[in-house]
Amino acid sequence: MAQFKIMGVVWLILTVGFIVLGVGYGPLWAFLIAFLDFLPVFGTGTALLPWGLIKLLGGEYAFAAGLLLIYVLTQVTRQIVQPKLVGDSMGLPPFSRCFCCIWDLRRTESRE
Repeated sequence: MAQFKIMGVVWLILTVGFIVLGVGYGPLWAFLIAFLDFLPVFGTGTALLPWGLIKLLGGEYAFAAGLLLIYVLTQVTRQIVQPKLVGDSMGLPPFSRCFCCIWDLRRTESRE
């Protein structure tokens, strides 16, 4: 259930960004890219980064910068929102989530 909420947040950011950029059928494209972000291997960068590169090479620098900004905004928002939503759906209190994240970080650092 948390992944659907995250997908909704990503869709909202993409929709607003596409409307500001003047993308035709913005909400539909936002839904398709948010669904792509929902899949395990893919993400918003799978669509936004090549699209931005094409626009950059085509000389549309403002549009390319807008796409890059949308990508960064979705990634930052996802990194902030995902632990909260997933932890809430699992029923973990905030302290336990924080402890588990720190423990996992320490555990993975000791392997390197």
